[in-house]
Amino acid sequence: MTGMRVAAERVFTAAEAGLGLTWPVEQGGMVAMIDAAARWLAARTPEREVAAVASWPRVTSVRLVAPGTDPGRAGLALRFAEHLAYLRRGRPDLGGVFITAADRPTPPRGWVRLAHLVAFAVPDPVDELLWEILPSGRARRWLGRRPRRRCFVEAHRPGLVRLRQAARTGRLADTPAGHHLAAALHGHELSTEFVYGHIRLVARALRDLAGTRAVRAPVVGASVVTGP
Repeated sequence: MTGMRVAAERVFTAAEAGLGLTWPVEQGGMVAMIDAAARWLAARTPEREVAAVASWPRVTSVRLVAPGTDPGRAGLALRFAEHLAYLRRGRPDLGGVFITAADRPTPPRGWVRLAHLVAFAVPDPVDELLWEILPSGRARRWLGRRPRRRCFVEAHRPGLVRLRQAARTGRLADTPAGHHLAAALHGHELSTEFVYGHIRLVARALRDLAGTRAVRAPVVGASVVTGP
């Protein structure tokens, strides 16, 4: 284990994603939270300029904005950065400013990108893929291992979406891995933080979930399904 918190799933709403801020849709840049207010910053190469912005006084989070990004997704990414700050509270070694993006970014040299699956209510929870970029050393401290070039969530997105939905609706596979995963979750949602802390277990559960059919089982916080 890496010391990461396993927390109940955070479901974001459209109201939370609203920024009350506009910018040229065709333009790239950043949205920074400065003194608790969102501020638009135009930038030609936001991935290269974001580290400098993150070092500004009173900046608490930064959102990379690619040309054509939907403002709602931009707001969702910014709120998720604030959520990351909450999850990693008490860990000054992980930094105090979190940088996210709705579209897959190209991190600057010495940095890495991590994919996160985030629940967005429309009105039922739908899983959105958001991104975080951070220095590789900081990522290693958080993950407890050297980050791969392509992180686990990025590489297994379709299967993880299905697994999250299975855990959310109580339909995990009736296999040893499915039961172990249900017991490990124990009433919690299958968060991205949980996935990074239990990659081997999650990988087995992903394999087992393929080709299964639903049946209920008495497991707290989740149930399981059996194969055909």
